[in-house]
Amino acid sequence: MQTISITNTKNYFGRGNLELLVIENQYAIAVVSLQGAQLLSYRRKRDNREFLWLSDSAVFEAGKAIRGGVPICLPWFGPKPGKAQHGFVRNLAWRHCDGLAKFEFVGCRNDPRHDFDHDFTATIEMVLGDQLELILSVTNQSSQPMPLSWALHSYHRVDDIAQVRISGLDNCEYVDNAKNRQRGVQSGDLGFDGETDLAYMQVGQVQRIEGQFEVSATNSQSAVVWNPGSELANRMADLSDHRGFVCLERGDVLDDQRLLMPSEIFVANILISAL
Repeated sequence: MQTISITNTKNYFGRGNLELLVIENQYAIAVVSLQGAQLLSYRRKRDNREFLWLSDSAVFEAGKAIRGGVPICLPWFGPKPGKAQHGFVRNLAWRHCDGLAKFEFVGCRNDPRHDFDHDFTATIEMVLGDQLELILSVTNQSSQPMPLSWALHSYHRVDDIAQVRISGLDNCEYVDNAKNRQRGVQSGDLGFDGETDLAYMQVGQVQRIEGQFEVSATNSQSAVVWNPGSELANRMADLSDHRGFVCLERGDVLDDQRLLMPSEIFVANILISAL
């Protein structure tokens, strides 16, 4: 069990008024927004290495997505006509479980902010060690089967996106969201030249941002890789510089969407290790 200290702050990054928590133990210092239970920074103490990227232009306002860190996308991933992109939980407050790096969200079908036909609870626990472990749990509290599509939308800090190579996706089928959802099959490692928005189905447990990070997941079938490239980035007011990050996300999206039976509990683990 990790021993942690928690400090409440309104202004850790010098802008906005969202309530943030600074969580510290012997291994690392993390910063979490109570809106969305979004991990914004994870700095390992032994080498002062920051694992995550946060935009210098990120908006810290209630109800608006924060650009960077690890947004939690659920109970759906991607667009839905007339509904919030990537679900609603990333833009609403979560409850902090006292004394722990753990947060809870209660979804209610009668809450108009949720716009979802099922009751559910979700928790995210952050294990702050020499590696970063994220444990997501979702419970269907309704009497009907509940569709669940999700992703931990992690922004990984890199030196230069043009030099990044991602392994562990060879021979996996993908949907290219930057090219009208065309389908294809990955051949070899993935490199970057302009906008990249690829959702891979039925992937293996481990992917690597070569020379930077390894992402290992259990109970997750999909991987999503995103970087906007320079043209799209220039049109995004909350994105300061696209060259310093790549999103390598794990979850269950598109063809890999799950169906939770009443009272069923779903748990997934994501482990991020520096190389």
